[in-house]
Amino acid sequence: EWNSGEKKSIDLSLAADDSVKTGVYNIYLKFNYSNKFGERSSETVPVALRVIGSPKLVISKIYTSPERVFPEDEFSLNIILENSGTDDAKNTNLIIELPDYFEGEKTKFSGTIERGSSKTVTFNLKAGNETPVGEHSFPLKVKFEDLEGVAHKAEYEVPVYISSLGKISLDIAGVYTSPDVPVSGENYKLSVQIENSGNQNAKAVSIQLVLPPDFEGKDTHFIGSLESGDSATASFNLKAGSQGNHNIKVVIKYMDSKFEQHEVSRSITHYVSSKSYSGEIAGSLVVLAVILILVYKFRKK
Repeated sequence: EWNSGEKKSIDLSLAADDSVKTGVYNIYLKFNYSNKFGERSSETVPVALRVIGSPKLVISKIYTSPERVFPEDEFSLNIILENSGTDDAKNTNLIIELPDYFEGEKTKFSGTIERGSSKTVTFNLKAGNETPVGEHSFPLKVKFEDLEGVAHKAEYEVPVYISSLGKISLDIAGVYTSPDVPVSGENYKLSVQIENSGNQNAKAVSIQLVLPPDFEGKDTHFIGSLESGDSATASFNLKAGSQGNHNIKVVIKYMDSKFEQHEVSRSITHYVSSKSYSGEIAGSLVVLAVILILVYKFRKK
C-alpha cells in the first residue's frame, strides 16, 4: 500500500556490459497499481540513466627506426599507446625524460584516443657520440583526461638499446699483376684488393706502397669509404726493379665513425723475372736466315 504523499525508495540492480558506450540513456519504469475501489491502472515513468567509464592507456609496443641504433645515430622512438579502458581519453600528452648522451623531442600531443583504439607517438632523437653501449631507460609520463575532464596519469620506463659499432678490420684479400710475372725494367700493373671484414664502416681509406729502391711508379691510391663486408681494389702502375723476390710494404690508412685516424701495415711478395731476350734473338735469327738465303742465291748464279 502506498499512501498519498508518501515517498518510497526502490532499488533496482542493473549491469552494463563492455560494449555499452558512455552517455545518458533513457529507461522506462512501468508501475501497475489499484485504487481504493479496486480499479487497476498503470503508469510509465521515464528515468535518465547515466553510464560513465574510465580510460586506460597502456603501451602495447615500443620500437625504433632504424631497428639498430648506434652512437651518434639519429633515430625515431615509436610508442604505440592503446586505450584498453571503458571511455575515450582526450587531451593526451606524452612527456619523455632524456637520459645523458641523448637529445631531441621531449613532448608530444596525441589528442583523443578512443576506447578500443590505439595511436603511434614518435619522438625524433639522437644518440651522442660517446653514448655507452647497452640499454638506456627513458622515463615516460602519459597525461590525459576522461570525457568529464577528470585528469589521469600513467608512468612508464621506455628501454632503448644502443648497439656496439664493432671494430674495423682492413686486410689484403688478393694481389694481382699484369702481366702475371713482371719483367725487370719493364712497366706493369699491381692491383691490391682490400677487404673490410669488421663490423664498422671505414672512412677515408687510402693505400700507400713502400717500394724497393729500384722500383718506380705511383705509390698511393685513395679508396674512400669501405663498408663492413665490402672490398675495393687499389691499382698501381709501376716499373719493375731487379730480378728476384721483392717485399712491398702496404700501409692502409683509414678513419672510424668518430673520425679518429688509424693505420695498419701489411706486406706482399712477388717475383720479378729477368729481362727476356727471346724476342730479340728470334728477330736476329730471321735476319740471319734472310742473309743466308741471299748469299746462297748469289753463289748459285
